[in-house]
Amino acid sequence: MTFSPSEYWNERLKKNFNLVGVGDISMGMAYNKLSYAITRSGLHSIYRKYCADKNGHILDIGSGIGFIITTWRDAGYENIDGSDISTYAVEQLKKAFPAYGFCELDIAKNIDVLNGKKYDYVTCASVLYHIVDNDNWQNALVNIRSAMNIGGTFVFSEGFPVENFDITHQVSRSREHYKQALKAAGFEVVKSMPNYVLMSDPTGTNSLLYKYWWALSVRISRRFPKLAYMWWGCVYPIEWLLTRIKSTTPAQEFWICKAI
Repeated sequence: MTFSPSEYWNERLKKNFNLVGVGDISMGMAYNKLSYAITRSGLHSIYRKYCADKNGHILDIGSGIGFIITTWRDAGYENIDGSDISTYAVEQLKKAFPAYGFCELDIAKNIDVLNGKKYDYVTCASVLYHIVDNDNWQNALVNIRSAMNIGGTFVFSEGFPVENFDITHQVSRSREHYKQALKAAGFEVVKSMPNYVLMSDPTGTNSLLYKYWWALSVRISRRFPKLAYMWWGCVYPIEWLLTRIKSTTPAQEFWICKAI
């Protein structure tokens, strides 16, 4: 059976329209709540440095339950549009955020629904690796660039595995693959920085220490949900510090790119 992203996300979000639904669905709320708090902190740091114009026009791709929308709003931006491949998500987003514009968008196909609008800042957090077809993935990067003003800032997150990672709804690609595709699409990579160090699958390393750490954390999250709140509560401040002092990570990264 051919994988249908829109059907997959419609069904998934209808069952769990919350952080678990848009995050790691196998890890429970304790993990997802605090991992998203780390992401929020990281994005606010990026906005301050690379998205200085509070009047800039913003497009969030794969808005889901609206988490990234809230990071922009809470940072003081107003000109915010969101999008998602899921009809159900867009319906809920319009109700939750009536001040902003939302559309149903498959960024891998075309951007006609944007009606030619150009954006200064585009976020695409934990989305691109859910585009499993390589041609569609490349098309998505081209479409994102086409929706942006020259000099605009594009922020996305990815795990960059040392070995191919390919499951039904997720394909993670290497740094080199991304560099080539981003250049071809019309982007310049400006900066990379950790999104996570300890709070995500360490796909970017073969270190047994990191892999043991993650296996233990997964076991606790899945088998002992009450203990997971204490576990991740202790990890959170360490993770917050590590994402600020480390320049590299074995886990998921943010990449900040400039539209050229």
